[in-house]
Amino acid sequence: MNNDNPSAAALLDRIDLAQDDSRIVETISLMFKASDYHQLLVSFQGDATQPPPERAIKFADALNKALGYNDVDAETHNRILRALRRTCAEVGILPSSYYLDENQMKKITDVPFASGGYSDVWRGLYKGENVSIKAFRVYMTDNVKQLTKAWCKEMVVCQSLSHPNVLSFLGVVSTASLPLCIVSKWMKNGNISEFLKRDGQFDRRPLLIDIARGLNYLHSLEVVHGDLKGPNILIDDNNNAVLCDFGLASITADAESAHASTVNSAGSIRWMAPERLSIFDGSSEPAPTSVRVTKESDMYSLAMVVIEVFTGTSPFSDIADAGVIIKLSQNKRPQKPEGAFQLGLTDPIWGTVEMCWKTRPLDRPTATDVLEIWEKEINGGGVPAIREQGGRRLSRILSGFSAGIKSKGTPWSKFVCGGSGEQYAQ
Repeated sequence: MNNDNPSAAALLDRIDLAQDDSRIVETISLMFKASDYHQLLVSFQGDATQPPPERAIKFADALNKALGYNDVDAETHNRILRALRRTCAEVGILPSSYYLDENQMKKITDVPFASGGYSDVWRGLYKGENVSIKAFRVYMTDNVKQLTKAWCKEMVVCQSLSHPNVLSFLGVVSTASLPLCIVSKWMKNGNISEFLKRDGQFDRRPLLIDIARGLNYLHSLEVVHGDLKGPNILIDDNNNAVLCDFGLASITADAESAHASTVNSAGSIRWMAPERLSIFDGSSEPAPTSVRVTKESDMYSLAMVVIEVFTGTSPFSDIADAGVIIKLSQNKRPQKPEGAFQLGLTDPIWGTVEMCWKTRPLDRPTATDVLEIWEKEINGGGVPAIREQGGRRLSRILSGFSAGIKSKGTPWSKFVCGGSGEQYAQ
């Protein structure tokens, strides 16, 4: 390979992390075009029993620094992000800047403040500031190497996100006593369920919009939350809802350990879409079965979150988990909460709930659809119809609209006011 077409390895050697970001972006762009680029990535993996090669860490640091360059075009930015995620996933590393100073980190309590299906949360201090330390639970039976790679892959996504309704994280810690930890700002108001129990008359409607905005942002970037439920929706200091724990369900699935296959659904069955539980809809046509989380399964979970927000309890709170599965296999869903209208659960909002928990994933609206409906309903201006999806027109409209309201046209369907709030696919 001559000097006019240097190898990817040679280009990586040229990178000085102290260089201007623009020069690093230029060099990385040349690396992408080099004929041996993919061979270089393979070489990073090395011996699984040995520490990651220094060149892999340098490449990850260079990619991360390049992402901070504001003048890079969208296509190049996305390719750099994909390269960083792939490198971190395949090697099991993160850019050096992700790691926080362990000497500045301190757990305040000896026991977790909260625990979930696959993580424990401690309250801590970092440089004197209150923080949340979420530790991914690691068992001796786990494929630790694979688990670490999956964790690194998702941390790159988390670090790249920026939205007021999505929790940002300060960095990571990974030590013998605190393996695979995510550190974020401490939310003193707790999760949405705890917050609403303390203030039962708080207006839920702005919180619904916050949740929909956060979920729509994630989906716009092809990020699936995977475990949307009340405990994973925090309330910030300004009483805004903030989504957290997105992507962690994918870590357990990607790890492919015996532990991961069970822990992925632990504690979340009540919010879990039927297809994730391999449940049929009772007709001759089965629901698609997929244990993988999808945007559509997120939309089902969103419907259950609405139930949670307006009842103060988890969906199907009066029955055990096994009973929930039986209910879903019978195509049954929670009843509309009594008295919830006074808390903001209008007929149009309830109509979106009924659409979101449809058994067939393609019959469910998108996050964009739901956000637009809720914003128009809550902020005024009338409510549009559900957007067409999957080649099927979802044309019967949410009840409770004012007569005479007209659709804004494509891509919204023509709508007709209905009295029951039930939705039918034509």
